[in-house]
Amino acid sequence: MYDQCGVLDLRNFRLLKHHHSVVVYRERLEYHAQQRSRMRERIGKASGAPSLAKEIVSKVGATESMRYDCLGEINGPVAQFLAESELPTMIAIGSVPGTLEEAMLGVSLRDTVAFSSIMSTSAKKNLDAQVMATIPDPSKKDRFDYLDVHWYLWYGIGGLCTHLNLRIDGLQMAHSRVIRTSHGERIGVCLLHAIKHPNCSGPSALL
Repeated sequence: MYDQCGVLDLRNFRLLKHHHSVVVYRERLEYHAQQRSRMRERIGKASGAPSLAKEIVSKVGATESMRYDCLGEINGPVAQFLAESELPTMIAIGSVPGTLEEAMLGVSLRDTVAFSSIMSTSAKKNLDAQVMATIPDPSKKDRFDYLDVHWYLWYGIGGLCTHLNLRIDGLQMAHSRVIRTSHGERIGVCLLHAIKHPNCSGPSALL
């Protein structure tokens, strides 16, 4: 993902959006497919699962430039994520004015009011949004430390699919917290992960 100088590998990530000082990159589809098949092959070796790597390599062509270093251990969470994720990774890099608390408040999804407010500013036309459940942790008193399950209903996806009258409803899990590094630096983290449910259409393949 990053080279030894900490620079993002643009061979495997492409520029998606640039707004003020924030830049968003998306993982290239062929690179994502190779990472996924390679990790599945490594995880499934013990069970004798067939290899998919050769098939994908033959489809995408010059794959020697695509590296797989820093993928982590086979039993680690990163490896499991790479093996199961169907959507490419997106990375946002940059800075915004304000304090860490103000930035965390801007992405807060802790309750229905905050979640609906943020969804209303999205490029997607939001029809409804609810916080379905909160998983409490009595030992955590930080207002930015939460784990929630959200439901959303969208109309269209930006300017790409609005002409299709497409409605998408889905579930996602959101986790937020502020951590401190060994050097004393404070880092705000907000993670979103889609949840598959038979009664929800979920993200479209057009994404």
